[in-house]
Amino acid sequence: MKTHKLPFRLAYGVLALSAGIVTHPISDWVTCSIALLISLIAVIICALRTLLPHTAWLFLFFGMLSAFLVGNGRYRLSADLLEGIENGYCTDFVQLDSRWTNTYGRYTAEVTTGDGRHWKAYGQRPDTTLEPGSVLHVSGYRSRFQAPVYPYQFDEETYYHSKGFSGKWYFDGLVLIRTQRELSLRNQIIDRIRSWPVRPATRAFYLAMITGEKEDIEAEDREAFSRSGLVHILAVSGLHVGLIVAFVNGVFFFSVFRQTEWGRWMVWAISLIALWFFVYISGSSSSVLRAAIMFSAVATARALKRKAATPEAVWLSAYLLLLINPYEVYALGFQLSFAAVFSIVYGHAFVQNWMRERYGSSKKTKVLSLLSVSFWAQLGTSPITLYHFHQFPNFFLFSNVLFLPFVPILLGLGILLTLWSGWSIPPAWLFHLVDGAVNIFNYGVHRVSNLPGSVTEGIYLSKVQAWLCLSFVVVVIIAMYQRNLKAWGLGIILLSVLPFAREGRTDAHWVHHFRENTILEIEEANGVQLYMADTTLQSAFFRQTKVWRFSRGVQSVSVSYWEFQPLEEGSENDYYAVSGDSILQQFRQSSP
Repeated sequence: MKTHKLPFRLAYGVLALSAGIVTHPISDWVTCSIALLISLIAVIICALRTLLPHTAWLFLFFGMLSAFLVGNGRYRLSADLLEGIENGYCTDFVQLDSRWTNTYGRYTAEVTTGDGRHWKAYGQRPDTTLEPGSVLHVSGYRSRFQAPVYPYQFDEETYYHSKGFSGKWYFDGLVLIRTQRELSLRNQIIDRIRSWPVRPATRAFYLAMITGEKEDIEAEDREAFSRSGLVHILAVSGLHVGLIVAFVNGVFFFSVFRQTEWGRWMVWAISLIALWFFVYISGSSSSVLRAAIMFSAVATARALKRKAATPEAVWLSAYLLLLINPYEVYALGFQLSFAAVFSIVYGHAFVQNWMRERYGSSKKTKVLSLLSVSFWAQLGTSPITLYHFHQFPNFFLFSNVLFLPFVPILLGLGILLTLWSGWSIPPAWLFHLVDGAVNIFNYGVHRVSNLPGSVTEGIYLSKVQAWLCLSFVVVVIIAMYQRNLKAWGLGIILLSVLPFAREGRTDAHWVHHFRENTILEIEEANGVQLYMADTTLQSAFFRQTKVWRFSRGVQSVSVSYWEFQPLEEGSENDYYAVSGDSILQQFRQSSP
């Protein structure tokens, strides 16, 4: 078998930029000036490479240092709107940026204050008819997002900061000042889909696939797609963008336009217009922007009659997205998107080349290629999904081979119905056709998700374990390309270290400082015994510590009332472990 080169040139800049963003605490305003200066030096060295032929490594060093400093300074510039937020009660005028939606029993929306800060708003049954763009006078308690306290707890602070929110705001008063309906094309399309005379599940399916709005999806449907390994269908991603580009190219495939210079550029322009229009109406998520930049770069290279390097397009899109929004490096969508495409571009490409050399362009190659894409995408994203969601879909290969071929048909029907309903009322038979097709598709997904052994639950990876698994994927790809036994040995070492990198306490006694109250937790053979003075905090405390308890294998929890003064150690929403009798002694001393 032929050896294949591993394109990795632009990766150094992306890794350096990411390192600069992650190490943001060391940056200041001077960093930006230094970064620009070093960038200029790097450009000059690049220009003088013909005069100085031995500057490749010097250029690489200056380029990586420049990217590191740019990422460091860029993070600081982006963090300004997220700093200086004080917890407290306040009133202000805000603009409503989204509709109120009922999420797990709570009404949420997005608002913007006059200083440009974005807030996640919470309210008790507000007027859900309020349209985006409305100006409101609100009052309530607003605060910063909380960093995770317990192992495996949802990182609220990182998640919402990556989406540009400064904090959260709990409204207890809301007065409409001015109604200003947001007449953006995207909202018109959302309203158009929501008015279709079809089942709610069908409307939610197309809202997710076309506009990226997933709030209308029922929890049962979301769980079914997740358990069957098909949740990526509900998230607008490179799959959907690729289908749009393939459709446009297919329309002009036999066209005479491709035979002329101006015709080739016309096809290029139409492809990019359709591509970026879809990016706009789909909400411009990380995965869509990544795919759009990739396809734009590849399409431009082909229009220029140059060889398109897909791996380099991947790294280019990552670099541009991190420059625009440094917080993307912490966003789950960004991580999943690039983990999947990295595995496909490098891992699947290697396997595909091997299959073509062995089987040619046969039907067997096409089937195996589809299996390979699903396998590598799942392999690349599994460390991240296991870290966040703690479950693995066992039938993901079967599900993707069975259902993915129907996605282009369903997406095409949805786009046709959306465009048609923009000019006139589509015929009833077309609505029935679309509704029936989605209903059958969802039925199949539910059947697969309900199969015995469809998912393995209770898998808890620490951050170190997740990084070890990601490193293993990278090492495997490098070993395949270089045919290096040492790389395979390194992969085996990484896997052998996994059991020793588990996160969490092994102590049997904990003191929790939760909402200015002290809670004692004693782990026993039959479960956990909690002692608290304010038993009204029981439900909230259970929600916050649920995943951590499950990771420890706790099956039952009992609560006892015991009034005592809060302990002095620790801070709000903190916990620590004390072994032996010392914790019981402190507990008794604190009791009245």
